[in-house]
Parts: sequence; structure tokens; C-alpha cells
Amino acid sequence: MAEPMSNDSSGRNQPGSTHVITIGALTVDPLARRVYLDHKPVHLSALEFDLLAYVARHAGRAVPYAELWREVWHCQPTGWSNDAIKSCVKRLREAIEPDPHDPRYVLAVRNYGYMMPTHVDTISPASNDPYENV
Repeated sequence: MAEPMSNDSSGRNQPGSTHVITIGALTVDPLARRVYLDHKPVHLSALEFDLLAYVARHAGRAVPYAELWREVWHCQPTGWSNDAIKSCVKRLREAIEPDPHDPRYVLAVRNYGYMMPTHVDTISPASNDPYENV
């Protein structure tokens, strides 16, 4: 399983650390409870931050709804609707995604849960064409 990359003291990315996690232009600092997008602070609710930090720590792995209920909401999912999770993800996407309707960071895994990729290509906001500057 690929792990999210974290910066060590030399500035290089190192797998497996729970310190600063950088994926594309998104940086999550679980210890300081801070999030940056393109080096600008992103303001999230406590629950949005907890959800983002959890999927970022498990980047590259699909996280099932049941696990999110247990680990982020701290409750047992017994026959509950996943609407609360979906609503939180919607607000989170509005805060961190360049286009919340075409997410790059928090991806849905249909009928299962969510995942964060281990790598996101960053494309200039002025252009959606990844080959424009080639």
C-alpha cells in the first residue's frame, strides 16, 4: 500500500510519518491541525479537519464508511445512513477542491467510502490543459 508522503527536516518527502502530509498542492498538518492549499491556509470545522486528516493518513487506500464512523465520528455504524459523512465531504470539497464537482483530493468509492490519492498532478488554475506548457 502506498502511504502519504510527509516532509522530513530536509524538506524531502518520507513515507509513513503522521507529521505534515503533502499531496499535490494540499498540505495537512495533523499535529498543528492546519491545512494549506497552494501555501494558503484553509479554514475547516473540527469534523472536516478530522475527516481530511484521516483520509490523508490513509492515502492510496479506500476507507469504508464504517471505518469513518468509528475513527472520525467515534461511534458504531449500526444501520445508519451515510448522509452525515457525505454532507461533511461536500463541505470539505468546497473548501479544498479547485472544482468540488470534479474532485482531485477526496474521491468517492461508490457504495463503499472515500479515498485520497497518493499523488495529485497540479495544473495551473489558469489552464486545465496539462499539455499546454509542454
